[in-house]
Amino acid sequence: MIHEHGIKGLLHYVDDAFNISFSNDLSLYKPYRHLMPTDQSHFLQLLDHIGVLHEDNKQLYGKLLEIIGLVVNLEDMTISMSHEAKQNLNEAICDFVLNTPDNKWQQPL
Repeated sequence: MIHEHGIKGLLHYVDDAFNISFSNDLSLYKPYRHLMPTDQSHFLQLLDHIGVLHEDNKQLYGKLLEIIGLVVNLEDMTISMSHEAKQNLNEAICDFVLNTPDNKWQQPL
């Protein structure tokens, strides 16, 4: 079915599907009422055809994307974290290391 819908280079990671395209061709995906890369629009049409739900806010594309809290910049070929993401990660690590199951604080090594 993927070939029938003209989707090229479809990749998967766990429960996410994605592709890399160097084309600037955009198509209107009518249910979300905005333009997006043609392959992405075709893929969403395939998901609609087979009844797989998807969300507009997860349909990202561009040269600068936030993926699992990391900012991926394809122009600079860099991956970074926002100040807020770093702070949240630091707090989560401290909570994991310092907070015991019975909620007593331990001294760090």
